Amino acid sequence: NAQYAGVDIDSAPENATPGNGATYEDDTDEAPIFKLNVNRDNKFVSGTIWEDTQTTDSKNKNERLGNGVKDNNENNVKNAKIELLRADSNGNIMKDGSGNEVKADLYTIENGRAVTKSAVTYSDDSGHYSFEGIVTDYYVLKYTYAITS
Repeated sequence: NAQYAGVDIDSAPENATPGNGATYEDDTDEAPIFKLNVNRDNKFVSGTIWEDTQTTDSKNKNERLGNGVKDNNENNVKNAKIELLRADSNGNIMKDGSGNEVKADLYTIENGRAVTKSAVTYSDDSGHYSFEGIVTDYYVLKYTYAITS
């Protein structure tokens, strides 16, 4: 499994549309999609978001890519919005009839009743996040974060 990470600390990623290079900032050419195949025995996804230091090679190519490995000097990112989006078997994000990305549903039991929730969460102060109650399918994780004071 390949790892990828890249953070632009002065970006406004909410302005970017995945797959539409015209909406990317001048220091972000493209970013790969994360495709997640959930194992039938795993009903959760979790991770940590951190600021991955830009590699020298990507600087030379005018890209913003890190090495995909959390190094000791790299900071975790808190309050990042993470969305678990539905995807097809090729990793393409599904869209509804209005062209909006389709968020996955999470299924839990609360007070003895089945509850469905939209799969959106935020990273904690340590950059950690998790989704529980996932049904086996294809998904894409979408991260949105901004500098806050």
